[in-house]
Amino acid sequence: MPVQTSSECDLSTLSDVAAVLAPALSGGRRHATQLVSGERGSFGTDLSTVYVPVAQSNPPGITVIRAMTLGIALQSSPTKEMVSTLDWSVLTPRERRALRIVEGRAAMGWATASWPAMSPGYAAMVPDQRAEPVSDIDELLQQAYELARSNLVLNVPELFGVPPGIRPLSQHRERIIGDGKRRNRVPWSSRRNLRHMRLAMPVGGTEGESARLVIFEESPDSEAESSDADRRVGVPYPEWDYRLSRYRQDFVTVVERRMTPRYDRHTTLDPKIRRWFMAPHALARRSRMDDGDQLDVSAYVEQFGQSKAGGYTDDRIYQAMLPAQRDVATAMLLDATSSLQGRGGAEFKLQLACSDALCAGMSSSAERFAVFAFTGETRHRVEVIRLRNFSDPVWSLPAGAEIRPSGYTRLGAALRHVTKRLAEAPAERRVLLSIGDAVPSDEGYEGAYADADVNRAVEEAVAAGVIFRQLAVGKATDGQLERRFGPGRFHRVSRAADLPAVLGRVHEELTSQ
Repeated sequence: MPVQTSSECDLSTLSDVAAVLAPALSGGRRHATQLVSGERGSFGTDLSTVYVPVAQSNPPGITVIRAMTLGIALQSSPTKEMVSTLDWSVLTPRERRALRIVEGRAAMGWATASWPAMSPGYAAMVPDQRAEPVSDIDELLQQAYELARSNLVLNVPELFGVPPGIRPLSQHRERIIGDGKRRNRVPWSSRRNLRHMRLAMPVGGTEGESARLVIFEESPDSEAESSDADRRVGVPYPEWDYRLSRYRQDFVTVVERRMTPRYDRHTTLDPKIRRWFMAPHALARRSRMDDGDQLDVSAYVEQFGQSKAGGYTDDRIYQAMLPAQRDVATAMLLDATSSLQGRGGAEFKLQLACSDALCAGMSSSAERFAVFAFTGETRHRVEVIRLRNFSDPVWSLPAGAEIRPSGYTRLGAALRHVTKRLAEAPAERRVLLSIGDAVPSDEGYEGAYADADVNRAVEEAVAAGVIFRQLAVGKATDGQLERRFGPGRFHRVSRAADLPAVLGRVHEELTSQ
């Protein structure tokens, strides 16, 4: 069967549709959805979140959205709650396959009974399976026992997915990955006589000892140390390794989720900022105007001919120079990581003030824009929070989302993801504004390695026709900023009083290039 991917339907649309389907089909028992990348990605649920694969093997005539709907319906079945209480570890591999097939058939029975229109879709997706509703767990286990004892070849359809309890689908901050190891920034220690340092922190161990925080850089040859690359939740992105002079393919995973800001707060836009955004920066000559600075010859000749013929005459026979409509799409990326917690969150508050002013200004001039924030927990989960999409009919201020800085700063992955989303927006000119302290920091992502990756991500965006600017609200030096973003691609904002001047320069650049 041909493989349909999210290229036929952008990831943002898939995410939005899935987020609506899961609560609706489950009657509120499933609360959220996450996209899962990789060829081995599969449907699944932990009874709260439904996991949806990005790549699906669909027969002709079954669209990505329809296949996703059928899969989410199965993950919404009450049979998932039934099997979640079972101890799968005591079953043989064949018994597991049998139980998965029987549970999938039961889920199909529940789905087709609830929505009969889904029956043709299931017949096309899993033609060798039939819907068999069950009343309780005992009936389910009995059918699985009989199927396991048969001589049939047991192949579990990918649409049936993975029931709760078979493998971890963790959303915890300490990620559990396919090789069974726990990845953390602090190593395991069980030494009893460990010296307690001033900034010691507790780690796991037999006696609860303390150890210093260890920040280490992954070796260049550790590109394939994880066996869960095809089962991560999110979208994979490469990362540039200057030591190897090549990309580490599918090395980082980005999860995009939506957060809706509150609309009950109001911020008055600085008059200086409003004037900068509303001021015309380009003029274009318009024809067929009621008034103007010169005659529109073509319109005049046409009007004269119509007059002689006794027909309707159009008196708009002038030309005028008027402000040209700016065809600009702007994406803002806010740094929502823990590095902005210092000084009572002053730097983070300044960042929100910058983004609020930009949002209000672009809204007043009817420009298209989107707002994202990012944080992360190692390369396995970089979170990009979508506060506003380009297509949203109303605008809101990012500070209304009540974001609290946390997590690490894997800036390169966040820039690549937002660049991809920006490329999907129809516009003549695309602008990416990154606002934050501009200091990348994560497990194995610091120093020269991180600087090189951020610089490469910026160069990728520029090569794609994106105008990039960094508004730096921290203490990074000009040399560091130039090394990460390139000459002329950053502006420093150290005080709130500097905000209007900086915004004026940024807006002039984005409208004149």
